[in-house]
Amino acid sequence: MAELAPFTVKMKKNGIAVIENKFVRWEHDPAKGGELTGAYVKNGTNTNILLQAQSTALCPWVRGGWRQYHHFETAFGKADSFACEEVEDGFVKLEYSSKLYDKDGKALPSASVKHTVLFHPDGAASHTVKVKLTKDMDLGHIRIGTLGVRDDMDRVAVRPCSQASWAVELQNPCWWIDLVHGKSRSDLPAYRSRYLPLSVTFLKNGLEALEMSMGDDLGAWDNLGNSFPGLAQGSVCEARDPWRYEAVFAPLDSPRAGNIVKKGTYTFTYRLALPFVKKNILPLDLAGGLLRSSKPFEERWPTAADLKACKKNKVSMLRLHNDGDFYANGIFWSYADYPPYPADEMKNMYAVI
Repeated sequence: MAELAPFTVKMKKNGIAVIENKFVRWEHDPAKGGELTGAYVKNGTNTNILLQAQSTALCPWVRGGWRQYHHFETAFGKADSFACEEVEDGFVKLEYSSKLYDKDGKALPSASVKHTVLFHPDGAASHTVKVKLTKDMDLGHIRIGTLGVRDDMDRVAVRPCSQASWAVELQNPCWWIDLVHGKSRSDLPAYRSRYLPLSVTFLKNGLEALEMSMGDDLGAWDNLGNSFPGLAQGSVCEARDPWRYEAVFAPLDSPRAGNIVKKGTYTFTYRLALPFVKKNILPLDLAGGLLRSSKPFEERWPTAADLKACKKNKVSMLRLHNDGDFYANGIFWSYADYPPYPADEMKNMYAVI
């Protein structure tokens, strides 16, 4: 179980809400639509993982050509409301609402966003985004919670959905992708799919990470403005101004007009998480295997001298791992069998223990 570390909230003079515990810090800025602008792992680099505000975007069509739509984001304007408070058991609750604006400050009529975040003392932040449309809209692109992270992150771990990938037994369903920091063509994404991934995790090796994972109601992200799959976009690619890696969760990404999203309220949930990195993890406890596989079968159990040497070298744990027929004699610990060995071998085991 993860260590629990209660969150507290402080408000800066410029209105930014700082939600932190002894391991991590989140920052939300009402001047950026209330959106997340800071994510810090204190015992990692303790620098902001984000290079731009997280944001929700709606892009209505303005002409009938190829991808001719106008971009509106929550982070391009101020929040209409913004409230943050500590609640019981170390949780913090944040609520804000905003309109969507283009880069010139023009608001998108007939659309608004209400965003609720619950910060858990295990390090996660549960996000609920409610997008309200007061009329039908022909949208070419919808983004929920776009992340733009530092370009010095080392790799990304992506869990594709079942439509975009398949895994056989014992195969890792997570794709580990090295990030090359601009050393390859920027128009070649690290990951791109017409289906949304279940999660995306950016990692700075040995130091810190940031994960975004979709909520339990996956169906809420499907079939917006269309009645068939394959018109979403999940991607991780380089972007500029500033140079960054951008993770896109776009439930709608169509090259053509005619994707009518009906008026109503659409609810999307996802989770953000930062790791709890302790200030000091050394010295580590030494451990080893109980059986000496380098010896003949008759000598595989450690002697009193062997155990004394382990103690001298500060080995604190010896593990009995014997689930394979290493000596090809049929004597090994098979599944949950007990007793696992013949009587004479059981005597040897008990003597060592």
